[in-house]
Amino acid sequence: MILREMLEDDHPGTQEDPIYCPPHSTECDGDIQEYTNHFISWLTFEQLNHHHYKDHEQVLHYLKGLHYKFEPAIQYVNTLLDTWAQEGISPKCNICALPHTIKKFLSSSTRNGQQSAVIRTMQDKPSPLLMTLHSNVSRTIY
Repeated sequence: MILREMLEDDHPGTQEDPIYCPPHSTECDGDIQEYTNHFISWLTFEQLNHHHYKDHEQVLHYLKGLHYKFEPAIQYVNTLLDTWAQEGISPKCNICALPHTIKKFLSSSTRNGQQSAVIRTMQDKPSPLLMTLHSNVSRTIY
């Protein structure tokens, strides 16, 4: 009994492994690049512990950890994931590309502090009807 207690104190095989949860962007003060670095570190830790996630699962975990202020970008990335017809995920949704994709989306969808409407069509190919409507609206506005 005494030998077992001594081994529990010193031998690393008798100690429980710590459990690490995925990071949250609030821990990084909203800095998406820092959050991405923490997330990649967490993914590396998980891979070293033989917990392998598919690309789609990685993106979903990443999005789950983002603050609610990123909600429009989260919806945009979910749309990209859902509409990607090829095998795998969209290159814009790669973990290393996600911060750039999110920043670009948020900067393009925000004007004077207000969210602007964004019209998307299948496979980013505008229909002739939308092009006609767009040209008529732009003539009317300007």
